[in-house]
Amino acid sequence: MTDTNETRTPAEQLLVDLAELHMRTHASPLPKHPAAMGWQATAGSMAAGFARALHALMQVDPGKAAALVEWFDGPFGEGPDSMEHTDWTGRHIAKSPEVLEQWSRDARYEAARALEATEMWEKTEKARQELAESDSESPATEATVNCFDVQMDDGENIKALGVGNYLELDRPTAGVAPGTWRLTAYHGEFAERATLRLLTEDQVAALRRSEAFSRMYS
Repeated sequence: MTDTNETRTPAEQLLVDLAELHMRTHASPLPKHPAAMGWQATAGSMAAGFARALHALMQVDPGKAAALVEWFDGPFGEGPDSMEHTDWTGRHIAKSPEVLEQWSRDARYEAARALEATEMWEKTEKARQELAESDSESPATEATVNCFDVQMDDGENIKALGVGNYLELDRPTAGVAPGTWRLTAYHGEFAERATLRLLTEDQVAALRRSEAFSRMYS
């Protein structure tokens, strides 16, 4: 907050602090966490409301405004005494121990709900991030390549293969990871592109046992 100016009264300085707090609560970048966004919006609204109420009080009773600011500053300059404010709330607003206790129970219930919602959001966000990271780390299971970019050991490109045949790559080729791939389709006016699908380890093992494919190298 802005340092107290010697020409300002404590009440005027508090108004400056509240204005700065209000401006901060809607300045970008805003928080992404829903709970933080909710608290930030609430803090901004409360700062605005307190500032207007304090300003109005200063116009009609500067003494009461000064007393309010002194309470708000706290005995050691660390803010108001929350327990003293709870007692004040009971005397002047709730006006009944039973009503104040009901408000306390309601507050604990809402706090528990907020915690549950926050934990659920965090679990969902963590799972989403883990899934995204897993997807980015996993090799593509299907790829479409230019046939002329993949040369086999006999000098031919993969246009010499028929749909359904297999290609084994020992190293990355044309942006395709090493592995055993099945040619599933040709594309283009002159069949210049081919779609390959990566086989799983179990599928490769079955093919090796049946000797159903010719070993090819790029």
